[in-house]
Amino acid sequence: MRFSEFLSQSKKTFISAPIELKIFFFFSLLVSLIAFVIQIFCSKHFIESIIPITGWSLPISYPNCVIVCSALLFVPIKKNLIFVRNILIFLLLINIVAEAYQFLSLEKADFVNPNPYLRMSEWRPLWVFIIPSFWIFVLLSPRIKRYCTAAE
Repeated sequence: MRFSEFLSQSKKTFISAPIELKIFFFFSLLVSLIAFVIQIFCSKHFIESIIPITGWSLPISYPNCVIVCSALLFVPIKKNLIFVRNILIFLLLINIVAEAYQFLSLEKADFVNPNPYLRMSEWRPLWVFIIPSFWIFVLLSPRIKRYCTAAE
């Protein structure tokens, strides 16, 4: 297959993908780019102000999700897409489980600790549990399942 044919097939694959998958891809890409910019260009004070909300790892699973989701959206080979979708879910679950372990080991003092690297925000569950859980439910939706099983 020539490169121009590959690009043409990739465009068709992207167009045929469910909108939910495209939104997840662009969300993951945006979060990954913002995290990169924050780590490189923002001041230490700003980073310390958001660590209680996002945790130390910011969005650790989203850059990997961009790469894996690209296989669902752009690669014209339509085999084992359910496996690829399950990898996306697994990446999000790893992050949820790691954060849950940390969250459950908290003490009340961790919410008022003056050290930003040790302090926990009441907004953290939204970022580390609710948003990834929402995306897991989206990835488990019937439309994405149909898309992933249509070619097999």
